[in-house]
Order: sequence, then C-alpha cells, then structure tokens
Amino acid sequence: MSRERCGVKFRRASSESRALLEGVLEDEVTTHVRADRYERTRGRQGHRNGHYTRDLVTTHGPLPKLHVPRLLEGGVEFTLFDKYQRRQAAVDAAIGQLFLQGISTRKLKAITRDLFGAPVSATTVSRTAALPRCRGRSDSGALCGIGH
Repeated sequence: MSRERCGVKFRRASSESRALLEGVLEDEVTTHVRADRYERTRGRQGHRNGHYTRDLVTTHGPLPKLHVPRLLEGGVEFTLFDKYQRRQAAVDAAIGQLFLQGISTRKLKAITRDLFGAPVSATTVSRTAALPRCRGRSDSGALCGIGH
C-alpha cells in the first residue's frame, strides 16, 4: 500500500516485513522457553500466554498492531526493540540529527509523518536530540547510526 503526501511517496511497511518480524519474535520466545508452540518437553522453561499488539515505527514505515508474544512467567528481552520502545533506534537517531542540524520541531513533525508515517511530538524530538550518542560532535551522524 502506498500513498503520496506533500510530493513524497510514502509506503507502509509490507506484510512480508510484518511476517518476518513476527517470526523473529516467535523464534526468540521459542529459544527462551526451549519449546515450540504446543510442544511438551521436560526442558521447558516457561509457558506462552498469547500476544499483545504494539505499533512500531521503522525506517520502512509504520507497522501498526504488530503481534508480540507474551509469556506467563517473566518476559523476554527481544533483540528487535526494547521494552516500551515504539520507534527503531535509527528513526530516533534521524530525528535527533535533524533537530541538531537546526530543523524546528514543527517541521520535524511534518517530516516524520511524511517519511515514517507517524508524527512525533516536541517532547520526543527533545528527548531524541538529548541522546548521548547524538550530541557534541559535528560528525555525530555516524555515531547516531546515520550515514556511513
């Protein structure tokens, strides 16, 4: 699905991307639990407890209602994102760098809506610009994961 806004062609992340990410999350839970879904083994380390949905903004566009597996006891630290994280680190780094280059928060709101499919608040812009890896150097684009 694609659409055009302000002359920029915006494309929502594909269903293949969603399936890939959800598959990676399921594999991480399987590794953590040491058993596949519905598998009964002696070495099992926990039990699944359905899933919850999370909206995730990626560099390829938003993934609304991504299915994240849940465990009955404890939880899993996923490699794709941290707990409560709603945007990929590369998206936060891009926002921080644009702000540090002098783009206003109002313009950044429109830019992120056009590029990533989801606007950000002024508070989010300030927080991403305050990340230690994005401050203090003129070549900080490389430190923030942008460019090189």
